[in-house]
Amino acid sequence: MAESLLDAITGGLLGVAAGDALGATVEFMEPEEIEHEHGVHREIIGGSDFKWRAGEGTDDTDLTWAVIRGYVETDSLRCAVWAIQQPDTLESVLVALVNRGNDADTTAAIAGGLLGIIHGEEGIPQRWTQQLQYAPELIEAAVKIETIRVR
Repeated sequence: MAESLLDAITGGLLGVAAGDALGATVEFMEPEEIEHEHGVHREIIGGSDFKWRAGEGTDDTDLTWAVIRGYVETDSLRCAVWAIQQPDTLESVLVALVNRGNDADTTAAIAGGLLGIIHGEEGIPQRWTQQLQYAPELIEAAVKIETIRVR
């Protein structure tokens, strides 16, 4: 178990990169292929059809790093922490945040995720959810995630 918050955060970030680099070698292979070529695959060695270098991040690590970099290089995370301390509606807090400008999408995405957990689906204006490109897929994913948690 992580011994501190910093240890947990560092472990989470390095865990994404390690899992990605480990899995890159066998990406899109069937279990039988993995067993035939590697036995039990347990080392970060690179390779695959994409010719990954050992430890090289795939799109999964690249996207994680891009998002994390956006969080730490702006005041987005600080604003999101402020947002969850407000007694107002999700809508009023997000409107206030985006009208600050700067990295408005990142700030509002972080805050929106945290506020959505607090306020639930009903706390998000329906006129907004009706506009969201991936709303049906996100709702379906939420059901699947909740089902996994219950098992």
